Amino acid sequence: MNTKRIVCLGLSYKHDNVCVAGRDLNTRQWIRPVFHHNQRCIPFNNCVCNNRKKLELLDVVDVTVTQHCPSGCHNEDYLVAKQNPFVYVGKYSGSLHELIDSPQELWYNGDSSMYGINDRVNTKLADTLYNFSLCFITLDKLTVMVNFEEFKNGKKVRGDFTYNGVKYRFAITDISFLNTYRQKRYGHYHIEGPVYAGISSSEDWNGYRYKLIASIIIPQ
Repeated sequence: MNTKRIVCLGLSYKHDNVCVAGRDLNTRQWIRPVFHHNQRCIPFNNCVCNNRKKLELLDVVDVTVTQHCPSGCHNEDYLVAKQNPFVYVGKYSGSLHELIDSPQELWYNGDSSMYGINDRVNTKLADTLYNFSLCFITLDKLTVMVNFEEFKNGKKVRGDFTYNGVKYRFAITDISFLNTYRQKRYGHYHIEGPVYAGISSSEDWNGYRYKLIASIIIPQ
């Protein structure tokens, strides 16, 4: 077993559970804690720190990992101890800019779902070309789109933005952000930057990995 001190940069919905992601403050390595090889997420009732504090974005926590368990381009996955996996250390007080990545593009572009733009990659292609599924970027502007999507059984929240000259539109899965915007009326909501966003490539779904906005952090 090994203990890693991470800053939480992703808290998103995944199969009615939570996808937690963070950056190791010592190595800058990405860590995605998971409970099982077949259930690559954390149950909601386990997203609580040792002091009973609910895990939040930018929390600094110690995580005890038991095994590296990569899957395809999800090279960041680690099995964690199931009892009290998160030990609260404090709140991140450093510069968010020190945490960002600078990928040229957000994985392979050119394939879009019905409602997205450049929001998916063929799974075999993604797993061949890439060895990462997480990044933390900064945006000049983010447009939050709250729309009715027929095949999603109602209201869907997506983020529309441009990164390195390429337009993207991804589903938003950030739990807190999504809960807020699901209560809003249909429409487009513009957020001026800087906006910090955790971007994730999903598990395989019908032959594709979908690109998601797993966290949105707006400096106060």
